[in-house]
Amino acid sequence: MIFSSGILDRPKFQASLTAAILMQGLAAPFVFAQRNFAANINLLAGASCTITRWSAKNDSGEKFVISQIAVPLRFDFELNERVGLSLKTIAASSALEARHNAGQRLTLAGFSDLKVESIVLLGNEGWLLKGGLNVPFGKESLSARELVVANAIAEDALAFPLGLYGAAFEAHAGILRAWHVGKLAMSGGVSYFFRDSFDYLEDVGAVKLDPGDEFAATVGMDLDVAHGKTSLDAHLIHRGSERLNSTTIVDAGSLLLMEASTFLKRYPLKASFWLRNYWNFGQGLRSAVAQNPALRSDSNRNPYQLELGGTLDHHLAPLTLQYGFDLRRFSPNEAGNEDALVWGGGAAVQFTPMEALAVRCALKYYTGALKSNGATFDLTGTQLSLGIFGAF
Repeated sequence: MIFSSGILDRPKFQASLTAAILMQGLAAPFVFAQRNFAANINLLAGASCTITRWSAKNDSGEKFVISQIAVPLRFDFELNERVGLSLKTIAASSALEARHNAGQRLTLAGFSDLKVESIVLLGNEGWLLKGGLNVPFGKESLSARELVVANAIAEDALAFPLGLYGAAFEAHAGILRAWHVGKLAMSGGVSYFFRDSFDYLEDVGAVKLDPGDEFAATVGMDLDVAHGKTSLDAHLIHRGSERLNSTTIVDAGSLLLMEASTFLKRYPLKASFWLRNYWNFGQGLRSAVAQNPALRSDSNRNPYQLELGGTLDHHLAPLTLQYGFDLRRFSPNEAGNEDALVWGGGAAVQFTPMEALAVRCALKYYTGALKSNGATFDLTGTQLSLGIFGAF
């Protein structure tokens, strides 16, 4: 996502933990506020409504429309000066319509699982413990018709707010260490992610999916530069094999994520840029069923993925205008599918009538192409979001 939530962009515990806090799954960032909140603020809360719509058309005249209305909810609590807690869930209604086939329309609606995250500062704040739970709350067992929709919204290139409705119980824990070497702020850490198995299809008898556990190690460094900061980070994630009814469908393997980012600030302007590279090693698809994106938890199985983007903020108190762009490139998997290139940009406006309240509206447009099942689809997509964020 190229836009941040505005008021939730609080300082991190340590500068060097900006990237080291990326510890679960595909290193999706868990960002929590610093313990030095504004006076008497113990809760950060955010809610938004995001409408995403993609159109996909190939040379054979087939046209599909994939859409989703998502309502993310997030609450970040400061329990005391050293302990923070975060609760997240998303309600969403998704649809896949085949415009070339008499308007056939399939739907999938419900909640995601409840994500519970906690961080604890230790000693002199150079050490940090992190843990979390995935509480089964969403729709994990799908009908055959729902699975078609789930596969569509799980395509990484489309980046829907909710790509996976539900899974089984999951738990993860990690430890992080931050230190300084001259002008550099360094960090390193490890974590383990346990994923339980669950019933995957509701109308085909007993079909149990075991998504496999994960182990992650991460290192990072931050360097203060004139009017800003530059960060370099590396994350190595080893995934266990995925099994369907005890049969391996995806081999065990590793993911290496290299990330570089920088931001520059000179009032009233602030610019941010980032570059991410993903490499998958050894995660072969043993079965055709493994080609279904929705069958792979939230894991990316493309051998290579590139993401780059940037934003420019212009502060005109009480308004902030933001302009952004990003690009995503996916190499084809072993089956020759999911070869994609997507790029686009947009703008957002945030109204901050007071320090503890912000209202944000954003509009983005994307275009590109995706290869799937031997056909190349031209893609166009739009996303409109409206959110409110508050501190209490």
